[in-house]
Parts: sequence; C-alpha cells; structure tokens
Amino acid sequence: GFPLVYRSAEEKIQLSDRMTLERQKLTVCPIINGEEHLRLLSFQHNFITRIQNISKLQRLIFLDLYDNQIEEISGLSTLRCLRVLSLGNNRIRRISNLDNLVNLDVLDLHGNQISVIENLSHLKELRMLNLARNGLTRAENLRGLDSLLELNLRYNKIRLVKDVDSLPSLQRLFLSFNNISCVEDILCLADSASISELTLDGNPIAQEAWYKPTVLHHMMQLRQLDMKKITEEERRLASVALRKEEEKRRESHRQTLLKEKKRLTISNIAHHWEVQQNRLVLKLSNPEHRPGEEPCQNNRKAAALPSTRPLLTVLAQLVHLFLSPSLSLSPTLSFSFSLSFPPLFLPPSPSLFFSLSFSLSPSLFPPPLPLSLPLSLPLSFSLWHLCYFKEKLFLNSDFLVIHTIISGIIGGGGVFLPALSRAAKANNHNLFKFILKHTHTRQGV
Repeated sequence: GFPLVYRSAEEKIQLSDRMTLERQKLTVCPIINGEEHLRLLSFQHNFITRIQNISKLQRLIFLDLYDNQIEEISGLSTLRCLRVLSLGNNRIRRISNLDNLVNLDVLDLHGNQISVIENLSHLKELRMLNLARNGLTRAENLRGLDSLLELNLRYNKIRLVKDVDSLPSLQRLFLSFNNISCVEDILCLADSASISELTLDGNPIAQEAWYKPTVLHHMMQLRQLDMKKITEEERRLASVALRKEEEKRRESHRQTLLKEKKRLTISNIAHHWEVQQNRLVLKLSNPEHRPGEEPCQNNRKAAALPSTRPLLTVLAQLVHLFLSPSLSLSPTLSFSFSLSFPPLFLPPSPSLFFSLSFSLSPSLFPPPLPLSLPLSLPLSFSLWHLCYFKEKLFLNSDFLVIHTIISGIIGGGGVFLPALSRAAKANNHNLFKFILKHTHTRQGV
C-alpha cells in the first residue's frame, strides 16, 4: 500500500499552504489527506518512480519532484492551477500529458533523457522552459510559446536551431555546449528582434575568429553575449572585423573559381586533343577513308600489296635477307608504353614501343672447327611510326617492320647497307630504296 501523511494542527497553522517531504527515501507518492488547501508540495531527493495520489490537490500551484526516478509525466491532469512544475534530474524520455496545464508558467525538465521537443505549443502562459542536459539534437517545435521569456538548452547535442524567431517575447536564450558549428545553423536568431542575452560558448562555432563579429553584426539588439556585456566600441570593432573577413572570403572564393576555370579549360583542351588524335589514328588505320582517293585506287593498291604475315615471321625473314639464311633465330617480343618525342617530322605523343630481340648463333668456321657466337639484335619502333609510314607509303606489316631498322640499327652505322642493297635489287621494291635514301640522308653519305 501507500504511506499516509498526517500533520498536527500546529504544523498546519505554521505552514498551512505548503508541505515538504524531501529526502524521506520515498519510492511512491504518499496519500495526503485533509490537505486540499495545499499550494506548494515538494518531493525532492527521493526515489519516486511514478506521479500519483495528488489529484485531489487541485489548488496546488507549485509541484517539485526534482531528483527522483520518474520515467513518465502522468497524474497531473486535474492540477489546472499549477504554475510551476519541476521534474528535473529524472528519467523522463518524452514530453507528454501536459494538455490541461494551460496556466503553467515554469517548466523544468533539465537532466532527463528527452530527445525531441514536442507537445508544448498549447502552453500560452509558459515563460520559462528548461531543457538543459538532455539528448536534443534540434531546437524546434517551439511555435505557440508566445509568452516564453527564457529558454535554456545548454549541454545538449543541438546542431540546428529553428523556430526561435517565432517566439515574440524571448529575451534570454542559452545554447552553450552544443554542436553548433556554422552561422547557417542559427540563422533564425538574426530574425529575432527580442533576444537580448545569448550564450553560444562551448560550441564549435565559438572557436572561429569571425564568431563574435558575425553574431554582433547580425543581432544588433544583443546586450550580452556569453555572459559578457557588449559595449559600443566592441560592436564598432566587430563591424570593421566583419567587413575585412567578408572581403577575405570573397577573394578566396574568387581564387577558387579561377583555379576551377583553369582546371576545366586544361581538361577540355586535353579531351579535345585526345579526340583529335583518336580520329587521326582511326583515319590512318582505315585505307577506305583516306581523303583524295577513289575507291578504285584503294582497291588497286590493296591488290598490289603482298599478303600480310605475322610480325615475328617478317622480322625473321628480314634478318635472313642481310645476314645469312643458315642462322638459328630465336625471336622474343615485348611491349612498353611511354611518352616519347619521335625523330624526323613526327609530333610528340604517347607511343607504344615494341622491342624484338634475336638470339643469333652463326657458324663462323667450317667443320671440324664449329664455333657459334651468340648475338643480340634489338629492334624497336613506335605506334606513330607505324601509322605515319602506313599512311604515306601504304605499307603492310612487312614494310612497317623494316622502318624499325631506320629508327634503330641503321641510324647507328652502315653495317647492313650491302645486305639491303642486295635485297633491294632482288625484290625491286620502293621501300628498300626509301630505306637506303633515308639512311644516306641521316649519315651524310
């Protein structure tokens, strides 16, 4: 059952309208008989888990249940005269069941577990609201609190402040030690014409150099910021500092735009160049689309070209031409990619290089003294060489390979000129003549 509370006649005379039951280790609200005239009741510092047994105290104007273990607001619907309700330091999770407390003047819910502000818009007479030390992430749902003078939201997790500009009477707003990090999160404060005291210390925004000048500039009605009075000199200096900060911000933004414009320009040029190069490669690799040539000419040239053979086979046969058919060849092909600046008249471009090495073991002496000498013949050519010479000379893979010798081996000396001369006479082909001419030109012959 519930404990009963009786007072002597003398106690009733001395404290006729108030009763204090603090620190009595109560776990429930006791039954109070014969005290219908009570106006003030305090249950501070007990272990009460539920509000009950006070519905008959309809003249009550002050109810203090601070520092208990209450989890839900309930049992107050008959207390229409209640003006002050203190439920701080309990375990309340939601604001609820306050519908009939239309005359409430002070509501203290600090130190609970409330995460959302709700069910308060009907409290037209509320002047002080304390929601400090809860789990709030947003300051919102405050419309309708037309008489509110003081709002305490210290020590929450608030990132965004809304609806404060809809509180026409608000004078003191405490937002210290939250998670407000930028001016945009508190823009509504600039629209409030009534706030004269504001605290934002302990927020990330308060660490910024522009914090105080910005707040003072946008809230001209402020008289106190972070518990310090604002002087006219501070306001003037803040205005000057804000102008400088704004100029710096604009210049930084302008530089950022210029850098982005340069980046986009370079990117567009690179993309355009790449597109043009791809078109050129495709055009050069397709004989049917060469400008200035009739289809019949292409057909005749295609018919005149010898059949295409594998690259390694062509290179092997080429080496046989100017060395000896009896050599033992072991070709090896490898690839690499690099940015090169090709010789002659070719533009710089990314090039794909092929390296081909032949391990040669020719017999230098006839039997009975056989002797083999391993040699290495490196050849290389670029994709640009292929495309250009195939376009200009209408070469197939046989002739493209031979240009390798121009760029590589023959450029270093005239070792193979006699062999090439014999090959040119034997085959009577324009390409060998071109090779010899090119070689003579490079060597000054």
